[in-house]
Amino acid sequence: MRKLSLVVALVLAGSISGIIAAQAGSGSQSFLYFAGVGPVCALGPGACPDVARADNGDTVEIAGSGTLSIHAKTVSGVGTFVHRAQDGTLRGEGRPLTPALTLRLGAK
Repeated sequence: MRKLSLVVALVLAGSISGIIAAQAGSGSQSFLYFAGVGPVCALGPGACPDVARADNGDTVEIAGSGTLSIHAKTVSGVGTFVHRAQDGTLRGEGRPLTPALTLRLGAK
């Protein structure tokens, strides 16, 4: 029972601090993201690259990193992907068309 109370208290404290932090400021902030590269790889031997599997058995492996800028509403980064059939046959692979792919979030 004490473990459950401790878990509930920690979750509550974390959610409250998140709310306070979210209301703290509207200034420019940037965050690094990693998908199948960098510190994510330390999670275990199968952590990199990231692999998604479709219902038909095809897989897509991705590896990349970049920056998410909140105030500028942009995402930039580089990476690779490999698409394989269920039997391991290479179906496609690639990189972004430019060295740094930049997206404008919320643009119309």
